[in-house]
Amino acid sequence: MTEIQAGRGEFGWLNPRTSTKRQPFLQSLTNWMGDLPVLGHGCVIDRVGYQQRYLHYGNGMWDLCRTAFSVIVERATKFAISQNARLRVDIERCGEREDRLIESYFEDLKSQGMPFAGQTSGKYQPLGAADFAASLYEFRKSTKRSAATQVADLFLWNVCRKALQRKSRFEELRTAGRWIDCALQPTEVPNMGIKYSCFPVDQ
Repeated sequence: MTEIQAGRGEFGWLNPRTSTKRQPFLQSLTNWMGDLPVLGHGCVIDRVGYQQRYLHYGNGMWDLCRTAFSVIVERATKFAISQNARLRVDIERCGEREDRLIESYFEDLKSQGMPFAGQTSGKYQPLGAADFAASLYEFRKSTKRSAATQVADLFLWNVCRKALQRKSRFEELRTAGRWIDCALQPTEVPNMGIKYSCFPVDQ
């Protein structure tokens, strides 16, 4: 999505931004995304707000990436359980060290459960280690050339832009029913839906 928006690389023909081809292409892309048999999900955390909120934990403060990974995997796992399904986690390769670290988060969920204090996270009805062990069956690493990874990136761009209150196609995709929240009951959204955290006003 970065290359599409910047009009570079294979999408250089979308430059300049005033090109008459640009808006028809973006609308066609949105229509295509709206027809895909997928549900976009996300956990979007404001880095500055996160640091300010949890700075007092010092060295005991969870890494932001571990927090985001744990939250999104738990919510996706809850949805999988509600559909009598199991969950495969497929990440985009970053680097050997980073990939090993993320995989360790995956294994920790299955052996220890959520990493957050029970007394403060109870309202989110956290899953236990046994739930994850039964539901998480595979961890994969794909390159950014993977079709699934590219589709995920298109959805992620829109969910992040909404968090920043910037122009996106989020609402059009909501109308098409392509966000996880569209498949949930209103009472399920706080514990299973898209999560925005540590912004000036949490969404």
